Amino acid sequence: MVIDTYSISPAAESYIVPGTVITTVNGEDAIDYFDHIPRSIYSGGHEAQDIWFRGGLAFRAEPGTTFDLSYVLPDGTLGKETLTTDEVTNVYDRFDEQQPGGPVYYDILPSGIGLIGIRNFTSSLVDNLWDEAMQFMLDNKVDGIIVDLRNNGGGFSSLTNYMLGAFLDNDVYSGREVSAVDEDGDGIADIQDEYYFARGAVFDVHDVAVMVGPDCFSACEFAALGFQDIGATVIGHLPSGGAGGGVGASYLLPGNTRIYGMAVVRQEDPDGNVVIEGTGVELDMQVPFTANGLASGDDIVLRAAEEYLLNK
Repeated sequence: MVIDTYSISPAAESYIVPGTVITTVNGEDAIDYFDHIPRSIYSGGHEAQDIWFRGGLAFRAEPGTTFDLSYVLPDGTLGKETLTTDEVTNVYDRFDEQQPGGPVYYDILPSGIGLIGIRNFTSSLVDNLWDEAMQFMLDNKVDGIIVDLRNNGGGFSSLTNYMLGAFLDNDVYSGREVSAVDEDGDGIADIQDEYYFARGAVFDVHDVAVMVGPDCFSACEFAALGFQDIGATVIGHLPSGGAGGGVGASYLLPGNTRIYGMAVVRQEDPDGNVVIEGTGVELDMQVPFTANGLASGDDIVLRAAEEYLLNK
């Protein structure tokens, strides 16, 4: 099933729209064709993430390559088309046209539910903008808040922890961080207890829905997990990316070989289980991909989160 198309791609000029089901590729059954697409080197650790990224590579090829496709449109119409790959000159985030710029954006939906989107946890402005967004929600007396983390590549977990404090009157033990860096030099892994630190609850976290997807990685996933741990509901089509390990700085090895971003930290829950890595943040509510839903052009995950909060 086609989930989305770029406006600059040959597909966008064809009859193919989101919700279209590809049935054959170059005369081969589409599932068989998909099965031999190589796994992406940047896939996460779980099956849904692997499928998601391999799907994005299904029709990547040298410019001028042709694909003969048979398909079924969302309204049931059968079709055939030959698409030719083009030179990619301007690949962009498909949400850029729909959402304002900046690391944090916020608004109130027509239903009265608040929406706060966070694009990264790398900007030093995230904590201040989060406070600004929360104050806006409080001033407008919203009944629920949707936190959109679907296209957040991660950053610093300290910023994610800061957000959670707005929903807590007391600190919550969240597990421990185990690092192989061995900064104290005792020859064993460094272990540090981790907490969600309270800053005084200003809103009921049970009236919060958090949206995730396979493009939510690392610190973004820890933010979603933290919200889930303290009582929020996590909603999405698919789990988050499953990249829960912490990375270190760059390392220069013998022979002047530089390794960057080596995974050196794992996160464990209070029971000692490794979290996120290879699984992602599990969904409390899964929104299925449907042909009609995708073809509508509506943000069906957002609508599901909105309806959930309105009907609580």
